[in-house]
Amino acid sequence: MTPATETLEKAGVNFSLLNYDAGKENGDYGRNAAHALQLPPQQVLKTLIVESDTGKLLVALVPVDRQLNMKKLARTAALKKVALAAAPRVSSATGYVIGGVSPIGQKLRLDTFISDTVRHLDVCYVSAGRRGWELALSPSDLLTVTRGKWADLTT
Repeated sequence: MTPATETLEKAGVNFSLLNYDAGKENGDYGRNAAHALQLPPQQVLKTLIVESDTGKLLVALVPVDRQLNMKKLARTAALKKVALAAAPRVSSATGYVIGGVSPIGQKLRLDTFISDTVRHLDVCYVSAGRRGWELALSPSDLLTVTRGKWADLTT
């Protein structure tokens, strides 16, 4: 169990837990998960923690086959500028290690923005909070449990 799976169970959300051998990953954790589990990369979301120029942290979820557009995210969040947060800040805010950051069950409730490219899908995949663990759930359940917002986030 992880905080992510516990949160989903408490909320009564239907999900599946998928496991794969994370082994010695090259740092592209989302793509590695998609490849290892033979999942369509447009359905596997990477959890990115970004920090604004004022120090505010946000969560951005984008498919592993796309890039986060920082300007679009900043505009959507009504901020001037955002950049990827440093690993120590990510771990302390989320309670997860890099490569296993789930958007669900984080220590702090951060504003969450989910790429609207997955809105129409039946299922999407996010980290379950541990390297080598992925959650399968509906995008609408992901939106609800994270209290997220759909947004145009990719280039």
